[in-house]
Amino acid sequence: MTLENASRPVPLTAEARALTRRSLVPIAGVLLGGALITGGGSAAHAGGTTMRRPSAMFYGGSEARAGAWLLIDLTGLVKGAKVTYQWKVGGVAIKGATSDSLTVPRGTVGKQLSVALTISAAGYETLRYEQSAGTIAQGPLESSTPTIVGTPTVGQKLTAKPGTWTSGAKLTYEWHLDYGPGDVRPIKGATTSTLTVTSSMVGKGLYVVVKGTKSGYDEIWRMSGYVYPKNASTGKTLSAPTPTISGTARVGSKLTAKAGSWTSGTKLAYHWKANGAAIKGATGSTFTLGSAQIGKTITVTVTGTKSGYKPTAKTSKATAKVAAKTLSGATPTISGTLRVGSTVTAHKGSWTSGTTRTYQWYANGVALKGATKYTLVIPSSALGKQLSVKVTGRKAGYTTLSRTSKETAKIAARKR
Repeated sequence: MTLENASRPVPLTAEARALTRRSLVPIAGVLLGGALITGGGSAAHAGGTTMRRPSAMFYGGSEARAGAWLLIDLTGLVKGAKVTYQWKVGGVAIKGATSDSLTVPRGTVGKQLSVALTISAAGYETLRYEQSAGTIAQGPLESSTPTIVGTPTVGQKLTAKPGTWTSGAKLTYEWHLDYGPGDVRPIKGATTSTLTVTSSMVGKGLYVVVKGTKSGYDEIWRMSGYVYPKNASTGKTLSAPTPTISGTARVGSKLTAKAGSWTSGTKLAYHWKANGAAIKGATGSTFTLGSAQIGKTITVTVTGTKSGYKPTAKTSKATAKVAAKTLSGATPTISGTLRVGSTVTAHKGSWTSGTTRTYQWYANGVALKGATKYTLVIPSSALGKQLSVKVTGRKAGYTTLSRTSKETAKIAARKR
């Protein structure tokens, strides 16, 4: 028996759009000892050395929530270990949920979420156990991108279609006009699902924002795409080429719209979109990519207006999917006296400016519980073992990077 409609969120859902490995929060109540989970389970005895169970941490918010994204992170794995995953709800496998992350299925509130882990490595017994992620709580509102239905000409009525939302959600509407770069204004009194086009709207971009609220859920809003009101008279046709985009589709890079040659005297307006959805405030001829655009394709629509002519809009081809930047980081080194009770220090070396780093110390490749600072007082459990330290760097808009030091010589006994 399996549950449908759950898979790895690539790209991320709208609710998890800003949630990445660089901005995650451990789930409270599931992380024992503040960070580590040991959980239940057993090893399959197929010969070889018994494998120590790695530490596990869940990321994705304050708790497992229906419709939200969740990640399990294992530390202290033996060298060369291979891990397979199977997420379950109420003990039932979720079809296709076999990666280290999951968008928790809706309709599962109050059920237990877990992940079955199988860890194998050469020379070790295969380890199989099930790790609990706790009881599934209510998640964010289910929502859709609204659309505008109707002909955007003076005197015609337009209707905002909100799409599918969580049952019982209260929806409110607010219509906006885009006058040009940096000048977006709400239309006074336009707070219902319908709007009649007036002559003052001609030549401007028009869109609607739908806001959803419901007790027990986070407030959420969705923005429609643009329509461009025009006069009822036809007018002449503008000469309007298809625009092109130059630049690299990578976070931090600037994209430039090349409008091409239009009818002389035409006034041009620009509107950038990610995966077909308008990017709020992106109305100039250039746009600098941010972390919110990772994994999405970018297009630009150029709209031309001129007195006596019909307004015309042309949209470029989509770029490749926007990639994250790559962090750079040095391999850490360890200094200090290699003796029980002595303090050793991890030296991180040079990393990309603005990188946030975390530390994890190991003895003979096994993570030391609670050893997550850049210094370590060597515990008696490390006697006769070799130390190493892993430094993990994170920065918004960048891929996560981990560097591990060389192992030290064996730790000597405490000096008497």
